[in-house]
Formats: sequence, C-alpha cells, structure tokens
Amino acid sequence: MKPLISIGDLIDQSWNKYRSSLPFFLQLSGWLILIAILNAVATLLYPNAGAIAYHTNFSFNEVTGVILYGFTNIILSPLLGFWVFVSLAIGAKSVLRGEQMSITSVMRETKRRYFPALAVTALVGLTLLLAQVITLGPSLLLGAVGFWMQNAWILGVANGLLIIGLIVSVILTSKWTLYYMMAPYAAILDRAKNKEALKKSRTLTEGKFWSVLARIVLPKLVFVLFGALIILLINLVLNTFIINATGLNLDVQQRIGELTASILPMLLAIFLNPLIFLSDVLLYQSLTEQSA
Repeated sequence: MKPLISIGDLIDQSWNKYRSSLPFFLQLSGWLILIAILNAVATLLYPNAGAIAYHTNFSFNEVTGVILYGFTNIILSPLLGFWVFVSLAIGAKSVLRGEQMSITSVMRETKRRYFPALAVTALVGLTLLLAQVITLGPSLLLGAVGFWMQNAWILGVANGLLIIGLIVSVILTSKWTLYYMMAPYAAILDRAKNKEALKKSRTLTEGKFWSVLARIVLPKLVFVLFGALIILLINLVLNTFIINATGLNLDVQQRIGELTASILPMLLAIFLNPLIFLSDVLLYQSLTEQSA
C-alpha cells in the first residue's frame, strides 16, 4: 500500500505550487473582494454607536447599510464563498497535475459542478445533524415528557442521559465529520453524486482517523498562524495611524476600525484559501492513490 503523504510534504508542496501559480490562484480567490467592498460600504452607511444607543430614527442610508450588511453576510458571503471553494479545488487539481487551466475554463467547470457539490455539502450537514439527533434526541424527548408530567424522577433520568448523550455526541460528530470531510472534494474532483460522494469519502478516511486528522489540521494551522501574524502586524500599524489621525474623535475611530476589521480578514482569506485548498486536494489525491 502506498504511504499517505506526510505533513511536511503537504506543507512544502502546497507552498511551492501556491508560490509558482499565485496570480492564477488570486484570480480565483479574488472574488471575495466583492464581499469586503460591500461590507465596507455597509459599514460606512451603518448607524453610528450614538444613534444605536439612543434609539434615534434611522435615515434611509442607515437602513440601507443595515440591510446591505445583512444581505452580504447572511446570503452572499456563503454562496460566493462556496463558489470560490469549488473553483479553487478545480484550479488546484489542474496545477497539481501540471496542466494549469485557463480562468475561463475553471469558471465554466465551477458553474457545472457548483450545485452538485452544494447538494453533497448540504447532505454532509444533514448527516452531522443526524448525529446530534441520535445522541441527544432521546434525552431531550424524555426531558420534555418529564417537564410536561412534572415528574422529578423522569427529569433526573433525562439529565443523566443528556450528559451521556453529550459525550457520545462529541465522539460521533467528530468521527463523522472526518469521515465525510472529503465528500465535497469527491463531488468536485471526481463528480461523485450525493450518497456516492459520502460513501467514497468514508472509504478513503475510515480507519485513518488520527493520521488524516493531523494532515487536515496541522497544515492549516501553520498557514493560518502565519497569516494571522501578518494581519496582527498590519493592525498594529493601522491602529496607531488611526489614533494619530483622528485624535479623540471616538466615532471616527470606531468607524475606521470597523472598516479595517471587515476588510483585513477577507484579504487574509483571499491569500490563504489557495494554500488551504491545495493542501486538501493533495491529501485527497494521496488518499485516493492509497486506496486504489
């Protein structure tokens, strides 16, 4: 059996491919800048702290800011974020094969695979929800019966079952999360459909919990810590500049602080997402080769 790719190789290969194809990946990940722009506009229009604290009547612009902020973060961000995920997975596969696709081709393939991958991701979510229902449902149902009957003994048993259920829930949910984490990649990269994608993901990861978990978590941890350090340094510089530029005007400081707080994390995501998905695609390919 072919050995699973090492953590060091995951980090090194992801970084090397990322560095050599950075303009390509930024064109795919850069769609997230739209969310940052809309959040910046919403923040500028959003009611200030004084208006919110004293419950004054909001202007049309302020109401527009609240609506735009909600639309951007509740609706657009998840949908566009998933589009970027699909396109980066497709782009990463082409780069790892040494056959980098054109941006137009990636967009075309993303359009074809977006909804099937979204359906598989939703199915994974429902599967994890089922784990919660199985482990916590009986105790919650028994607790509801005990409360309705005002029966202390039944409530006591329900509380005991709830503690056991919470422990089992953590174990089962963690296990199933790892089992089905590769299902969206199976849908995107191998066009597996629904239950077939879940089955393939479980086949690839079953019996390798700790080795797969380490290869999923540790590379991301290295990338995120590196990015967080850069963001921290930028924040320190910006905060010093904001305080010096605005003096004691707290409202202006707060508004500029909100702008930077909404834009910087998105910029970090634009640069880090290609690294993260390269690592996942490398792991998926290694798991596939090992099970072949």
